[in-house]
Formats: sequence, C-alpha cells, structure tokens
Amino acid sequence: FGDANNLESPPSFPGGWQIGEPDLILPMASEPFTVPAGGTVEYQYFVIDPDFTDDRWVTAAEVVPGNRAVVHHAIAFIRPPDGVRMDGLGWLSAYVPGQRMPPPQSHRARRVPKGSKIVFQMHYTPTGKVEQDLSKIGLTFASADQVTEELLTIVGINQAIEIPPQQADVAINGETETLPLGGKLLAMSPHMHLRGKAFQVQIGQQDKEAILLDVPHYDFNWQHTYLLEQPVDLDSIDSLKFTAT
Repeated sequence: FGDANNLESPPSFPGGWQIGEPDLILPMASEPFTVPAGGTVEYQYFVIDPDFTDDRWVTAAEVVPGNRAVVHHAIAFIRPPDGVRMDGLGWLSAYVPGQRMPPPQSHRARRVPKGSKIVFQMHYTPTGKVEQDLSKIGLTFASADQVTEELLTIVGINQAIEIPPQQADVAINGETETLPLGGKLLAMSPHMHLRGKAFQVQIGQQDKEAILLDVPHYDFNWQHTYLLEQPVDLDSIDSLKFTAT
C-alpha cells in the first residue's frame, strides 16, 4: 500500500574490482572445478605459475570467486622456489563473505620472489545441485624503489581444540609465536568456523594486558578485516594473544 512515487531507489551494488583494475589477472586453473551437489568437499588446492622472472612487489591483491554460491572462502599463498626464505605466512590475498579490501598504498607491498608459484586454497560448500567455479586473483604492482615498507602476514593459531558436550561457551587461547622486529601491526582478521561465537585480541605490555580487538558476535558467514586507526609498534609490546569463544 502507499504511493509508489515515494519508493526509495533500490541499493546499487558496484561490480568489478575493489582494488581498481589490476595490472595482472590470473585464474586459479585452466578449467573450472566441479562442486558436487552435496556432501563435504575437502579443501581444494590449485597451483599456478605466474612466470615471474624478477621479484615483484604487490601493493594490492584481490581474490574474486567465480561462483559465490559455492565459494565459502579462498586464500592465495605465495610458494617461493626451493631454498628461498620468506618471512611471514606467505599470504597474498583472500576472499571471504563480507570482507572488504584495504585501500592500497604505493609505499607498502608484499614481495613475491622470482620463480614463485601461487597456491589457491579453496573451500567449497555444496548448494544441492552440481556447480562449477573458476576463481581468479588480480594483482597490482609497484616498482622496488617505491616500496619503503614490506607487508607481512603472521598467524596466531590453536588447533588443539576440545569442546565438551553441552557447553555453550568454551574459551580457546593462543598467541603469535614471533613478532617481526621493527614491525607495525596494521590490521587483524579473526577466523573461526561454524562454532565460533566471539573473538578477542589482547596485547601484553610489561606484565599488563589490554584488549586491542573485541568481536562479541562473530559470524562465520560475514567476516571482516579490522584496520587499526593507529598502527601498533610491535617493538613496544611483549605479546599478541587471542581468545576465541
């Protein structure tokens, strides 16, 4: 009921790349992956060779799912050649529902050693019918002389999880093993699966702890990267811990 002339315009959902048009677009494989109609699909891994003959500095990277109905999340890792050491997790980019890409900055970039391959880790969720997916990654580059800060991803993880029956809230604790010397913490991406309810990150300074991030209503289907307004000087803290509930 009511006057149709008073209807608000429907929201617009922009398409394309969040990072702007990439310098290079790479599909995860030469042909789509077929997702079965039902059951549990184990994580699928696809390895591509971007044929980098020189070290490349990536200021922005975005994974775009080919079929959002079945791609729950996707992570792209850097696999350096044998014998080439890399700091951090080798993380390049990821897709997960709800996540926005941080704005690229030309002086911050990830180093991809020459000869590296890119590994896609794909998590698929069947929809009740056979589907296909061919996801891709877009990369934007900077020259080495533009980069003054190298981007790294470190991880805090606890895989020794045991949830007793009939308990609604079970806290699991963990922390990062190392903190990069001279590093600054720019952002955090909490990640749990279906039983995750809440997430906290704490920093330790001189035997005191302070909450740096508090996510009281974690949603497996709508996950975020949280950018800090003021980066944290990692040399000024003793620990970076988390509590997953």
